[in-house]
Amino acid sequence: MLKKILPHIISALALFVFIIIGLASTSTTPSVNNSTSTKSSDNKSFFDFFEPARNPEKEGYTVIRLKNNEEPQIRSSYDLENDYFEMLSDYYLCIGSTTYNGISKNNTQDNIKTQCKRIGATMALYSVDYTYTTSLGYRRYDYSVYYFVRFTDEVGFGLSLIDLGVKERQDNKRNTGALVHIVYKRSPAFYANIFRGDIIIKINDTELLDSLSGSLKLYLLTKGDTVNIEILRNGKNEIIKTKY
Repeated sequence: MLKKILPHIISALALFVFIIIGLASTSTTPSVNNSTSTKSSDNKSFFDFFEPARNPEKEGYTVIRLKNNEEPQIRSSYDLENDYFEMLSDYYLCIGSTTYNGISKNNTQDNIKTQCKRIGATMALYSVDYTYTTSLGYRRYDYSVYYFVRFTDEVGFGLSLIDLGVKERQDNKRNTGALVHIVYKRSPAFYANIFRGDIIIKINDTELLDSLSGSLKLYLLTKGDTVNIEILRNGKNEIIKTKY
């Protein structure tokens, strides 16, 4: 009897772990904000403003950390929000951030590299935005830095979903569905031309109530399945038929 039910118990436990990891990943993703920061660096060092976001290893991810004597990659951005999500779609996880408002400094990149080495980040994305000039003639800027490590785990169908926010519910006059948060590159979802911001309404005729029901439905798909996905995009319903 035990031999017959053991596979079902293992499957249930695996599903439970998947749900917990999924909820943890969506709740710890830092927001990308280009508005003027209320933090000032006048009396603090660059490193005082670092805020950790997550510990991927504790969440069950297999990640590539910066090695000893290895230099991190540093990228500047003029469109921080889009570049941030581009990093996530390329199998990176954000493990922390640094945001502050201060006067122009020449050692910003050196400080970013030092912080990467402190936390093992292999990649950093940063932006510098002018805010105002003081009465003494000092130009002040918002500095935003996000630190990343790459993960090597499988992403399944290739979607990360979150619940609809207030704006999505109001704009589309619906409370149910799942919002596409990340589309991983080179995945079935990527090649099916699903995009971040699409609202998934149904998967194989199963209506989605929220992101959890959508994640469970995707998790239960197996390689070779035909997948019919109904999405809401730009106010119009579309059917996407693809293979997993």
